[in-house]
Amino acid sequence: MENEDKVVIKPSSDIFIRALFLTPGNENITLSFINAFRENDGEEPANSVEILNPFDISTYKSGKKSTSDLRITNSDGTQTEVGIQEIIDRIHKEMDSCDFFNPYEKLRSMHRPKEETERERKIRLEEEKEIGKREVAIEISKKMKLKGMDAESISKYTGLSLEEIDKL
Repeated sequence: MENEDKVVIKPSSDIFIRALFLTPGNENITLSFINAFRENDGEEPANSVEILNPFDISTYKSGKKSTSDLRITNSDGTQTEVGIQEIIDRIHKEMDSCDFFNPYEKLRSMHRPKEETERERKIRLEEEKEIGKREVAIEISKKMKLKGMDAESISKYTGLSLEEIDKL
């Protein structure tokens, strides 16, 4: 398959979340996420979750969406029906704040250039400055050597070692 034929689905996309949480057999994943949100909100965990409307790519493509996708059974036996869109909205909210879903922030940071701290920038600039000084010293040393100046004087004025000057 050619690279341009590949489709990349982001883990934050609706289709990925719907497929993950509404596929039969993934109830434990769905329940774990719901309970993580509940724990974060100081609520009691749910006992079980039932998928009412399993993910179907053809239904998704047609735009038909149900309002109740999951039935959650609480620890006291009461049941609540929720739409997957509520969960998607919550996931997006948590991802944006990164207070709850830190692993996603780590994934995002792997795919974008790291922002330099001020200290890192200063260190990088100092290193680049030293490299530049060395390159200038080498160029000046070459010219001095071509003019017939002795290696000890070149070393004194450029800071290069006698060995470095001999290699020029």
